[in-house]
Amino acid sequence: MVPKKTGRNLFFILIIFFISNLVWAQDVQIKLEPERPVKESPFKLLFIVDVQVDEVPLINFNPVGVEVLGRQLLGVAKRSSFINGKLSSKTQYTVAYDLVADLTGLARVEDIEIITGGKKIIHKDFNFQILGSNPIANDHFVIALTNKREVFVGESIMLDYYIYTRTQTANHEIRKFPVLKNFIKRFIQKPDVTERVEYNGRVYNRRLLYSVQLFPEKAGDLRIDPLSLRYQFAVVDQNSGAFGNFGFGFRSLKTTTASSDQITIKVNPVPANAPATFVGLVGVHDIQVQLNKTKFIVNDPIELKFEITGKGALENFEAPQFIKSDSIEQFETNGDLKISLDEKATTVFEYTYLTKAPMTLPEREVVMSFLDPESGNFINK
Repeated sequence: MVPKKTGRNLFFILIIFFISNLVWAQDVQIKLEPERPVKESPFKLLFIVDVQVDEVPLINFNPVGVEVLGRQLLGVAKRSSFINGKLSSKTQYTVAYDLVADLTGLARVEDIEIITGGKKIIHKDFNFQILGSNPIANDHFVIALTNKREVFVGESIMLDYYIYTRTQTANHEIRKFPVLKNFIKRFIQKPDVTERVEYNGRVYNRRLLYSVQLFPEKAGDLRIDPLSLRYQFAVVDQNSGAFGNFGFGFRSLKTTTASSDQITIKVNPVPANAPATFVGLVGVHDIQVQLNKTKFIVNDPIELKFEITGKGALENFEAPQFIKSDSIEQFETNGDLKISLDEKATTVFEYTYLTKAPMTLPEREVVMSFLDPESGNFINK
């Protein structure tokens, strides 16, 4: 039988060994070039790894829905900095894998493992969408873009539908809006502007058609529906008009329709170890509580304001209880939701209480827990 002290020491040794053999997640980035790969067109999967050793990282993964054509080291960059009077050096390796997909839809690389200098990280699956047609060949098309493809239940997703054009278009009319079943929807009113962007090596005019913030309500593979658009674009008829024989033509408007491709979002369930204080919100939230004063006269109203700001689905957030006493009457609580364009929202609850008899309220701590989507851990406030 191992003595308790020896067992405890062994436990701490194992923990230290485990921590020392990890590369932190923020030291690894995974990207696509181009960001929106197309069926039967090769593209690159980039691993950008920051380490403190001069050793090319060993990368293992399992491709699903794509085929690996080759691997190459694209770049090595070294950086040095002074932190607390000590020189710290890092080397950034960019490793590229050439991939190709024969089918459209959701693809991914899973079982990602990165090893370098005896350190290892098990990275979460990397999901991406394969387009069904090559936008490079088109002068106008509709695309749905999301900032995330794998989330937890209740985690925020920004969804934007754009039309990309290289020719003049007019009279845009949305024929069919996305249903977006199994999502809480928060409609975002962004400025209606046209911007020039580069997409797959070509310059387009891009205009935002529809923007919405989503919060998945259940786990599984959830569908982002296409948006269908009707619009007109200018064409030149070289055979029309009196100047047709001289190479001149007249512009006319042609009506057509376009739809974005369907997107699949992988939604993970909330971890089973959620504490009883979990309020159902995903992401770090800021909290402020204000009390009008700390001493009151009987029948004097107590006014308390609670403000919470973050990226969670505050539409379903219930006002927490702060004061519990049979000698204090609570009146109706008013809540006001304010939405911003940076994926965050703020809800302000205003409480009104009335004291019935002289008393001293004991100090009370209210704990709220939030799920951190990056670490999968719960944060208490």
